[in-house]
Amino acid sequence: MNKLSTRFLLRWTRLSLQAARPKSNKPIEPRFSRSSAYYGSDKLELKPSTPLYIPNYYDTDEFQNKRVLYAVISLGIFFAYFGYFREKNDIDQILNSEPHVLAGNLERKMLGNQIQEARRAGKPTDLLEAQLAYVDVKEAAIQATYDKRKN
Repeated sequence: MNKLSTRFLLRWTRLSLQAARPKSNKPIEPRFSRSSAYYGSDKLELKPSTPLYIPNYYDTDEFQNKRVLYAVISLGIFFAYFGYFREKNDIDQILNSEPHVLAGNLERKMLGNQIQEARRAGKPTDLLEAQLAYVDVKEAAIQATYDKRKN
């Protein structure tokens, strides 16, 4: 039997024996030897088998300092590369060019691709070629607007 069923059985038999005894009018005097104070339960210290908090390496100051140091070094390398060591490339030219040049070149490229696809499909390309000629006019208008805003 386990402890719980043993306790239940003992308590049940004690209660049944108390119920079977004749009641007396004499008050029951408490005995110190049967009290919990006699067994020292009032001075009992609970000592858990495992501590509530187990420290680890990731909570130490050393780890936190290393983390900050690595972040600073990584950012330093990032800024050094993009600020000083990186060579100029096509993307830099695109990002530094003026908007009218970007818009014009993009539209020319798109219309050129559409004209080639239409020729392969055997469709007329007159309208697309007229739009391609109109790109220069649009580019000049964008340039004039950009120059006004720039000044």
